[in-house]
Amino acid sequence: MTARAVILATGMTPNRLGVLGEAELIGNGVSYFADNYGPTTHDKNVLVVGGDNSGLQAVQEVAPVAARVHVLTRGGWTGDPDRITAVQ
Repeated sequence: MTARAVILATGMTPNRLGVLGEAELIGNGVSYFADNYGPTTHDKNVLVVGGDNSGLQAVQEVAPVAARVHVLTRGGWTGDPDRITAVQ
C-alpha cells in the first residue's frame, strides 16, 4: 500500500468524517483504532482527528515512526493532563 498521507480518527466508537473516499479507504489508509499503526504510518504524514485520550494515545504511538503528525480537534486537548504534556 502507498499513500501520501494517513488519517487516523480515534475513539471508543468510530465517528465517520464523511469525506470523499473515506469508506473506500477504511483499512487501507483510514483507521478507527489506536493500535498497530506502525506498518501504515511509517514515514507518512499522519493526521490524527481527536484530542481526547484516544487521540493522544494515537499521537504517542505514531510519532516515533511517522514523518510528521498533525492533530485536528474541535476544542483543543481534552484528555488526561499527563498525556497532553507527553505529546506537546
